[in-house]
Amino acid sequence: LSKETALFWLPALIILSHHGKRAGEKTFSKKIPLLLSLPIILYGVLRIIAVPQLWSAQGPQWDWSTSIGTRVLAFGYRLTELALPLKPALADTIMQTSIIDWRVFATITAVIAFLLFAFSKKAVGIERKAILFIFIALLPALNIVPLARFNSPHYSYFAAIGVGVFFVLLARRQYTFKIVMGIWVIIAMYSTYMGGFQFSNDKTLFEPEVAHTPKFREGNYYLGNYYWSQGDKENAGRKYTDAYP
Repeated sequence: LSKETALFWLPALIILSHHGKRAGEKTFSKKIPLLLSLPIILYGVLRIIAVPQLWSAQGPQWDWSTSIGTRVLAFGYRLTELALPLKPALADTIMQTSIIDWRVFATITAVIAFLLFAFSKKAVGIERKAILFIFIALLPALNIVPLARFNSPHYSYFAAIGVGVFFVLLARRQYTFKIVMGIWVIIAMYSTYMGGFQFSNDKTLFEPEVAHTPKFREGNYYLGNYYWSQGDKENAGRKYTDAYP
C-alpha cells in the first residue's frame, strides 16, 4: 500500500478508538488533531523534497457506473477472501463492470447488513468497532487514491485482524458458531499447507494463476523469466508477449 493511503488509516482508526465512549470516560482529546498533523506535515515536506511530483499514478478514465461498480466489486473480492478459508488468487487483474452487476448488488447488501448489525442494539461496543475496523482497513481496495495495483489481495491483510476479533466475539455468543469456526480453521489450515507447495518455483506459483486469469501480466512476466532461465526461449518469448502486449 502507498504511504498516502496509510496516512488515512491513522486518523480514522484513532477516531474509531474513541467512538462510543461512555459518560465519564476519557473522550477525544483536542490535542489529537495537532499530534496527527505533525507527522503528516513532516511526511509531506520530506516527500516533496524527495519526489517533487505530487502523484504519478493516474486513475482509470471510466464512466460513473463503471467507476462505482468496478470499485465495489474489488471491495467485494476482499470481503470474500476474508470470509472463505481458501487461498486467495494472486492475480491483481479485475474485470470492469457496472453498478447493475449482481455481484456489486450483493456486496452493497452485505455491507449494509453488517453496518445495520453494528449499530443495532444486538451488537456490543467491541463488535461494532471490529466491523468498522474491517471496513476502514478495506477502504484502499476502493482505489479512491489511484495506486499502481487497482486490485490486490494485499488490501485484505490489515482487515484480517478485525475479522479474527469479530469471529471470536461471535463464537463467545453461540456454541454452534464455535463448531463452524473450528471447521473453518481446519479447512484454512489444509488450504495453507497445500498452497505452500505452489511456492516451489515461479512456474508452480504463477502457472495456475495465469491459467485462471490469462491477463495477469505480472504472472506472465515471471513465467517468462522462469522459461528463459530454463533455456526455453520459445515459451519465454510467448509469456513476455502476454506480459507486454
